[in-house]
Formats: sequence, C-alpha cells, structure tokens
Amino acid sequence: TTVGRYLDLLADLLLVRRLPPWGSNLGKRLVKAPKTYVRDSGICHALLGIGTTDALLGHPVAGGSWEGFVIENIARALPKRAACGFYRTAGGAEADLVVDVGAGELWALEIKRSTAPKFPKGFYHACEDLRPMQRKSTSTSMRRVATRPSSSHAVASDSSARTTSKLCA
Repeated sequence: TTVGRYLDLLADLLLVRRLPPWGSNLGKRLVKAPKTYVRDSGICHALLGIGTTDALLGHPVAGGSWEGFVIENIARALPKRAACGFYRTAGGAEADLVVDVGAGELWALEIKRSTAPKFPKGFYHACEDLRPMQRKSTSTSMRRVATRPSSSHAVASDSSARTTSKLCA
C-alpha cells in the first residue's frame, strides 16, 4: 500500500522505527502488524504543536511518546546482534519490548509513563508465554512496584526524563 511504502521510506531514512512483532511459535494468536515509533520524540512533539512540558504531559500522545523514547534508547544501547520486537496476543498478553540479546537470552520489558505504575496482568501472561531470562521495567516514578506478590522494587526516573531500568525478579 501507499502508506506502507511511505513508512518503509521513513524507516530507511531513520526517522521512524518499525518494531516487529515477536515471532515465536507458541501456538497463540499473535498480533502481526509492526508498531511504528517516531525515533526523535522532539520532532514528534514539534509536528503535533506541543511546545511545553505541561502541554506534553496533558496530551494523549505522552504515553506513546515515552514508550518510543525508551525503546529507541534501549535499542541504541544493545549489541548489534540483539533483536528487538514486541509481544501481544489476542488474549491480552503483552510485553512492550522483547529483546533477544543472543545465546538464547531473552528479556521482556514493560514501559510505563505513570506516577503510580503497576504491572498489568498481560505482562505476567506474556512472561509465562515467553519465559524470558530477565524481566525489566521502566517508569517515570520513584514508587516501589510489586512484581510478584512477595517482592517489590523501586523503578526510578528523575523529572528530566532520564530512564533507569531495574531488574524485576
């Protein structure tokens, strides 16, 4: 389609990232369309006429923009051999970012732009399906988040939107 060709062109020009669905054969109905993120969140905000932090925080694009920002920064920091994707099933299991870092090591990541983050059931179901060696979370909060009924950890970021990922047990 014409839209698909334009998106391919934007991806070739490194303006957008097309994150493919994680294609593991788990016998589940998986979402097959790639997710598309504008690689430079500043360009995205400028195109939408968002000029201030307050305007951004009140805009519906804030969550998706944060997710794209985090994914772009993680993807750039990974080794070249690493493969990235996302996982979503028709039944609601979802991991925002799945990374194969090589040698069979799989990571599942949940990305939240929230002052009160909590892990949705879908992330737990995705981890049951994928069986990642590591589960990671990223948030804009300094609050402790329960990752299992018996454990919690802090997921931190400061107000300048720098991300700190903590390992979820």
